[in-house]
Amino acid sequence: MVENGVLHRGHHGGGGEMKYLSLIEGVGSTVGIGRLAQDWAQDAVGDHLQTKLTSESVAADVFRLGEEGDDVAHDISGRLLDRLARVIATLVSLLDPGRIVLGGGVATSLQPLIPELRLRVEEHTAFASELLASPLASDIVIQGAVHAALAHVWDHALKSSPSAPTAIR
Repeated sequence: MVENGVLHRGHHGGGGEMKYLSLIEGVGSTVGIGRLAQDWAQDAVGDHLQTKLTSESVAADVFRLGEEGDDVAHDISGRLLDRLARVIATLVSLLDPGRIVLGGGVATSLQPLIPELRLRVEEHTAFASELLASPLASDIVIQGAVHAALAHVWDHALKSSPSAPTAIR
């Protein structure tokens, strides 16, 4: 979890850990949207959607097919959005962030669904946060790690320490 541009690690290094989601009604686990889309698509109708899945991301296909009018995909999309809205609502209620950026493999496929997702989040919260889908998608974690590493190097590059290696003469 990043707040004001700073990675929040927490006291035990577990900042951003989502295990608590197993306690939230309508969420129930930390299983991601992409995996749920795949499982629910297979459970719902077996081969009905399987023949229409064209990309590596089942979630992206399910969202696209739902928007195109496929009833089964539309139902699954709605269930996924409800679940994601509950997760976001817990974060909005606890942290009151001005903006939430959705990342991961399904982020770009969520972009056209942001207005609907925002409405669903607002059903569960007293105030709204801006919702955005990151164009970095799955690379968001890697990009964040590289950014944090570079920031650390820049912050500490010219600081001397007793453990710094000495020059060889």
